[in-house]
Amino acid sequence: MKPLNKSILENFLERFEHFRDGEFRNIEINSPTNITLTFATQDASRGYDWISVKLEFDGISDASLLDNSNLTHVDMSDGIDISNNGTQFAFKLNNSTCQIKSSSLKYEEGLF
Repeated sequence: MKPLNKSILENFLERFEHFRDGEFRNIEINSPTNITLTFATQDASRGYDWISVKLEFDGISDASLLDNSNLTHVDMSDGIDISNNGTQFAFKLNNSTCQIKSSSLKYEEGLF
């Protein structure tokens, strides 16, 4: 997994168009302070081919998650937002109550 830092965060979100109209595939709770989310989305740097992207949040201080059985019903038309205030990442799934606050964030690209 590659670390995602504040300086490249906006380019990352633009590359995947904030995951708009993507598919929320999985939530994996690795430990109480480590969670991995998996999405399918289009990649602008690959001619808008579909790929999977895993986001791994570590050092979680707050989270409101969805049950995996409900992920197919999530409206991804407004995508996601990720911000960083210099010390903490804040993830929010738009049109949902799903949110995570963590001290670090990594990502991994995979096959669709």
